[in-house]
Amino acid sequence: MSAILGVGACTPIGLRADSAAAAYYSDIPNIQIHPRFIDAGGQRVSMAFVDAIERPREADRMAMLATAAVRDLLAQPGVGGQEADLLLALPAYRPGFDHEDARGFTAKIRDCLGSAIALGEVVMCQHDQAGGVVTLAMAMDRNAPGRGRHCVVVAADSYVGADTLDWIEADQRLKTEENPFGLIPGEAAAAMLLGPPATRPGTPSIVGSGLVRETADAAPGPYLGRALSGALLGATDALASRQVPVKHLFVDLNGEIWRTDSFGNALVRASPRFALEESFNILANRVGETGAAYGVLAAVFAVIGRRIGMLDGRHACICGSSSRSGARAAVVLDLGEGTSPWV
Repeated sequence: MSAILGVGACTPIGLRADSAAAAYYSDIPNIQIHPRFIDAGGQRVSMAFVDAIERPREADRMAMLATAAVRDLLAQPGVGGQEADLLLALPAYRPGFDHEDARGFTAKIRDCLGSAIALGEVVMCQHDQAGGVVTLAMAMDRNAPGRGRHCVVVAADSYVGADTLDWIEADQRLKTEENPFGLIPGEAAAAMLLGPPATRPGTPSIVGSGLVRETADAAPGPYLGRALSGALLGATDALASRQVPVKHLFVDLNGEIWRTDSFGNALVRASPRFALEESFNILANRVGETGAAYGVLAAVFAVIGRRIGMLDGRHACICGSSSRSGARAAVVLDLGEGTSPWV
């Protein structure tokens, strides 16, 4: 179990976690026609982007988003003075983001944290849409009794750049007039401070995780969702033993057919673990495809959503599927009674 001690974010719908969550739950998207980018058919590209960031390179935008999210985190009461490991959720290397970019990103996060938090081990997780969820599961393991480590989790991604746009369009993943089942590019960053199980009642916590890798032996087709269903079942095991269903589900659906089919099949297998009374929470409908930032950003929105009364259920599940590594991941959050003691 991990106690969630503070959150931060920077997104196209809000430059801080509170404002971004308020916009999300108010159904306010920020998907617009970009003034510069066009697709191969000569049409302007719809995307969600932070207007205040003028850097054209994806890696530079990711770093600026992430440092803003970390500053938001550090501004929260009770954040600072801890010794913590740094867990980074970043995209796998691709056009617009390479090994040197990752090194530069890590250095900037270190500088941003400064002396506020004494850093121990630094771990980088590169599983794209599953990456943020995987880092939350990793933190849960490090926060366990007997280890008792604090963790700062920082997740960032940006699809707003010429190299990445060319790459996803070449793979027929960009939403265009010719390809209605593609993704809408987006960008975001989110940060969390996680610690050992809290003694104060009402502290939101991560209480379950499931990690499975999709393989040819386990799933002969890419759309069967067997590994994702295993992740969902693993994450909800502890609650299932107490017959406590999960009421809220955050998913990484983005318009791609394989992702929709995989999730649909997985949910059928795991449906007894859920008591969903509303549609799924789909971040891409508000902020576009946020890649590696998705899982941590979803957790930030879940925590704040419970606090401001937008989520009436105590438990939320977040699941993610990597488009490249085969990683499938899920975590379950206990959001407490609705008032976070660190606010």
